[in-house]
Amino acid sequence: MISPRNVTIAIIVTTFTALTTAVFTVATLSRLHYIKSASVRVVEKRLLTITEILAMSLMGQFMIQMLYTTNLIKFVPAEYLNIANLLLPFSTDLSLLTSQDTSKSQTPPIFIKQTTF
Repeated sequence: MISPRNVTIAIIVTTFTALTTAVFTVATLSRLHYIKSASVRVVEKRLLTITEILAMSLMGQFMIQMLYTTNLIKFVPAEYLNIANLLLPFSTDLSLLTSQDTSKSQTPPIFIKQTTF
């Protein structure tokens, strides 16, 4: 059963995540304009991409948790559920962001330690 408290919590967490992501995005984009070094700009753009992916992951995780909490998961078709489960944390493969060939560029790759449970 959907309680008003669950809906309120969902709205608060989703809004907080979206606003935090927007603040980080605007802050990073405004800094990119003033950075003179091209290699630092590339790293900042990668960090911006990682921030966006992690924000999507967090909002997706919370959405799926609310579907389970409110017992609405039984109404979600299996195809959509498989797509939604891709948004769970650690399922987004960030290795594509770190696998850049740096033999010709001076920009070091961003190394992300992948955690396995």
